Amino acid sequence: MPGTRTLSRWTPLAVISAVGAMLAAACAPASTTPDLPVEPAGDFVVNVVDSLNDAGRGTSVVLDEEGNPAISYLLVKPVLREGELPAAVTPGEPQPPAVLVATRIENAWTRTSVTPQNTAPAEGEAPEIANRNKEAKPGISTALAVDGDGTYHVIWSTPSGLYYSSGGRDGFQEAQRIVDLGVTGASIAVTSGGTPWVAFYQGDTAYGAPASVQVMPTTIQAATLEGDAWAVEEIAPVTACADCPLTRAAIAIGPDDQPMVAFTDPSAGTPTL
Repeated sequence: MPGTRTLSRWTPLAVISAVGAMLAAACAPASTTPDLPVEPAGDFVVNVVDSLNDAGRGTSVVLDEEGNPAISYLLVKPVLREGELPAAVTPGEPQPPAVLVATRIENAWTRTSVTPQNTAPAEGEAPEIANRNKEAKPGISTALAVDGDGTYHVIWSTPSGLYYSSGGRDGFQEAQRIVDLGVTGASIAVTSGGTPWVAFYQGDTAYGAPASVQVMPTTIQAATLEGDAWAVEEIAPVTACADCPLTRAAIAIGPDDQPMVAFTDPSAGTPTL
């Protein structure tokens, strides 16, 4: 009906886990419980982590040393139909647009904004992931890693560059832009000493209709944080392909703290390590 907030028009973020492995509350203790069921699905339980606005694009998940999950994702405003009302602002909760990390401790989820939050008015500040209406830009993804000290390392790849921040439930550091060219399919891993490594496709940004904006990869790159600056190295060229499906690089750290990167040439379709 007109003026009614319709949950089906918004994108909830849910986590599916094996029964007994995660019996999580749907939200942080100070939050209003979403009007969405927690339902078993075979041997799995679905847990709603975030349900207001357009939540859950570009997700990535990790487990800390105690097995507690953390999820990075995007929070933006939904495209409303005529008569629909925007979500009400919940005091103390992150507002769109934002990159978020949700962590679960003792069966409760806490959502922390990686990107800045303003209070007057209450809104997020992340123009690299949203348009002027605070709705999602296409081609954005996040990736998340956690080190042995429990620090979370999050990146988000966008047509305007690759961004990085680290922190935890108490907050995140000011984001760094690793590169300022179009990036897609980024992934992240950390060494035993907590040094982040990232792998990503870099290339030219192709603009068409809003839904068709994409990065045309021309190289696969790796980068690591050395002090306060990032050292970037080209691994190999790849062939740009406008009609190829989106692909994602993968990176892992070996027992000797050396990075290993897996990628596919989008045009040739050849996986490489």
